[in-house]
Amino acid sequence: MKVSRLPPLLWVVVIAACAGTAVAPVASAPDPVELSELHANQTFVISGGLAEVHGVVANTGATPIHGLRLGVAVAQDSGGGSVRWRERGELSRVIPELRPGERVAVSTRVEVTGDGWLRLGFAGQYNEGMLFPRGERIRVVDPAMSALELVALVAALTGILAIATAALSAFSRACRKPRTMARAWLRLAGVCLGVAIIGWQQLPFVLYGRSSLVEPIADAGLVIFAFGWYLATVHYVGSLRTGLGIAGSSYAVVGLLWAIMLPLLIGTLPTQILRDPATASTALSWPFQVVQIVFGIRF
Repeated sequence: MKVSRLPPLLWVVVIAACAGTAVAPVASAPDPVELSELHANQTFVISGGLAEVHGVVANTGATPIHGLRLGVAVAQDSGGGSVRWRERGELSRVIPELRPGERVAVSTRVEVTGDGWLRLGFAGQYNEGMLFPRGERIRVVDPAMSALELVALVAALTGILAIATAALSAFSRACRKPRTMARAWLRLAGVCLGVAIIGWQQLPFVLYGRSSLVEPIADAGLVIFAFGWYLATVHYVGSLRTGLGIAGSSYAVVGLLWAIMLPLLIGTLPTQILRDPATASTALSWPFQVVQIVFGIRF
């Protein structure tokens, strides 16, 4: 059996085995102070109201912890996964000694303002180290700002709906005309789409260890995919010029919906999405991102 005929799944196993044996991860000592069982009394809090969060601090180590000073930690959380914590400077609890296996309940009440998602919790320091911030996610609601967010979302979706309606109308009119384009256009479109998708799927394995080449090759695949999308549209509408308009507008509709709806599902505010420069690039690169999710590609 030739090596070139090995199935892609076997290549995944081989590469994963090589990666696992080449570099052995260095185990780090776990933090002996653990903050767990965090929960908030309310998930939604009106701006200017009090938010209350409870938790449990435990010593999971084998030696006592001395001078544990807990403070309130707050962070803006747009749902993207990374938050910037800040301490409010208020000491919610001071624990002189925490013996091994001992658990202490802690709680805090904080006035919150604004509109958006927050993480509210605790951070601390003790003689032997520090307790990194952890918090519970809560939604702070300002009625006026929430109304603005709703208007922004409705305006964005209305614009997308208008583009989609125009594209569907043009596509419907074009399909009623006799088709003049050969079936070779559709075959070529399938080749372009297939090359792009299969290329993205195999990209992490082909360029393993050469991360600098991933971005330009991924962008080239995006161009090939867009060209295949255009050729497929041209086959069905029978016109190069009309196909360009319909393909571009339909591609933009799918991309904008992808760029807006996905962040909304994780709690990002509409105005944050519309102001974010990354929204435009996300709308352009949606085929690459969809393939990443479907095939579980990680670079």
